[in-house]
Amino acid sequence: MPFSSNYISLKETGRFSKLVLDYIQGQSPLKDIVPSYPEIMDIGKQIALKSKQKINRTLLQKVFIEQYESIKLHPLQLRHIANLTENNTFTICTAHQPNLFSGHLYLIYKIIHAIELADLCRLKFPEHHFVPVYYIGSEDHDLDEIGSWNWNNQHFQWQTNQSGACGSMLLTDIEPFIQYLEKTTNLNLPEQEAMFRLVKEAYQPNHTASQAIRILINGLFSSKGR
Repeated sequence: MPFSSNYISLKETGRFSKLVLDYIQGQSPLKDIVPSYPEIMDIGKQIALKSKQKINRTLLQKVFIEQYESIKLHPLQLRHIANLTENNTFTICTAHQPNLFSGHLYLIYKIIHAIELADLCRLKFPEHHFVPVYYIGSEDHDLDEIGSWNWNNQHFQWQTNQSGACGSMLLTDIEPFIQYLEKTTNLNLPEQEAMFRLVKEAYQPNHTASQAIRILINGLFSSKGR
């Protein structure tokens, strides 16, 4: 379907504070306290800086392998994990809590942004490898936010007696919503059926919130990027 688009500045949206706008534009007084900005030139500076740091890359790779031991990985992911032990490999990270069913849409935008930025860095710095990483803030205790989501014009709140780090909480009482989701979702198209199967695979009663979001995000983005 044909469509048109128009560019507006972040300031024109009226959705960002002056502090955020000053940071994006590299305005003072932030220049004195912020070491780098989201620009390609500053990414080059970060590469030089991070190259001097001593990183236990073997341990990092080992942890990734352990976290994904029950998930079938795409060849692209296997290549990324293999490259982690190389000194010319760097990660492009984004982080978010393990919100049930992904929570707010901006989680998806953040992950897409990390993937696109990693692709851009590969073009600008072809002598290096760049791995997009989604870091799950599993230690977050904000159950009101993590257990809140909207679907079919309705608001849902996860009711559980569990406490502590939300990422470690078991989804023992999530099944009623999965059943509701199946009843209220149009599953006529193959893509819709595939999406529902992924959600059902991720949100099993014996999974933790962190395991569920890892399976969901992996299913959506495992083959994306370069």
